[in-house]
Amino acid sequence: MKRGAVCAGVLLAAMAAPVNAEVVINNTYDYSFLTFVPCANGGDGELVLLEGPRHEQFRLNIGGNQVRSGMHVDMHEVTGVGLTTGDAYRATGGLNSQVMGSIQDGHDYNTTLVGNFLVIGPGPGNNYLVRETFHLRINPDGTVTSSIDHDLERCG
Repeated sequence: MKRGAVCAGVLLAAMAAPVNAEVVINNTYDYSFLTFVPCANGGDGELVLLEGPRHEQFRLNIGGNQVRSGMHVDMHEVTGVGLTTGDAYRATGGLNSQVMGSIQDGHDYNTTLVGNFLVIGPGPGNNYLVRETFHLRINPDGTVTSSIDHDLERCG
């Protein structure tokens, strides 16, 4: 009797679980990167070393014949120094991506990543903003097509 009740409980719990369960992974780590800011140093530009925490979140959902995943990356409290002038900088930005596809043969996969990145410099005219959109498609025959759109790139 007790064994039957346990089996019934496990069966009911399995039936109550969502069919499209989502897995979420969060990670924050120290990040360091070098970027060129063309509007810095009186318009001559300079390399800026940026360091600080980077947060990443990854999501995965499999339901039916569909696979969906996404990634979100953001940077806060990232600071840096100009390697020529010694000026102090801050950086902020993020990246979002979505991937959707079928787990059956003969279907394609598509992904779009959108990234915004802002380096904030001292005084007027030293800020640098870049926004890019990246598209990737893998066709059932294995052909890969991609494009990158520089939606925005400006000093201000």
